[in-house]
Amino acid sequence: SSQGLQVGRYEAEWVNIDGVVRRVRQADARLILTLARTGARFDVILENGTLADAEELIGAKVIVNGVAERILNRAGQVRGSRLLVPSRENIEVARLADSDLLTREPIRIRELLDPAGQQVVTRPFKIEGTVSLIRQGSVFLEDEDASIEALLVRRPGELVVGDRVTAVGYLGLGQLRPLLEDARIERLDAQGELVVANAQSQRILY
Repeated sequence: SSQGLQVGRYEAEWVNIDGVVRRVRQADARLILTLARTGARFDVILENGTLADAEELIGAKVIVNGVAERILNRAGQVRGSRLLVPSRENIEVARLADSDLLTREPIRIRELLDPAGQQVVTRPFKIEGTVSLIRQGSVFLEDEDASIEALLVRRPGELVVGDRVTAVGYLGLGQLRPLLEDARIERLDAQGELVVANAQSQRILY
C-alpha cells in the first residue's frame, strides 16, 4: 500500500504502485519521475531511458513495478520510500494523459476552490488568470471572481506581475486553501494570443 511505502515498510521488496506522473527530471544518468496519488507522492528512479520518452508520460496514470528503497533523514529516521526501476518496461500506462488541454476552455478559479471539487486530485485542470504576485517557485493568479496560488514546475524568466497566463496543474491542498500543484504556465499577450513561455512547456502541455 502507499501508506506502507510512506513508512518504509517494503525495503528492498518488489512492489507495484499506481499514480499520475506529475513531473520528470534528469539526475546524472538517471531519470526521476514524481508519481502522485491521493494523499501521497513518490519518486520513481528510472535507471535506463531518455528524457524525451519519460516526458511523454507526464499527465498519464501509470502502474510502476520496482524495488522499494527507504529514504532517511540525517537522524536516520525514515521519511518515506522511493522506487528503483530498471527500465521503461517496468512502467505500464493505465491511462493516457489528456490530449486536449490546450484547446479545452479554462475553468473559473472559483470552481477549484469549491469543496465539492476538491477530491479530484489525479486529473489536470486548466485555468486562465492575471499574475498578481510572484514568489520563488510559485505565482498567484486571479480572475474576476477568485485567486489561487500555483506551484510551478518551472517559472518562465520573462513573467511579470500583470501578465495574462494560462496554467495547467493539479489540485492540491495548502495549509489554508486549495492550490494548483505542478503547474505549467504559458503567457498570453495583450491580444490573447499564446506566447510560448519555454520549450519544455510547449512540449509538455498537450
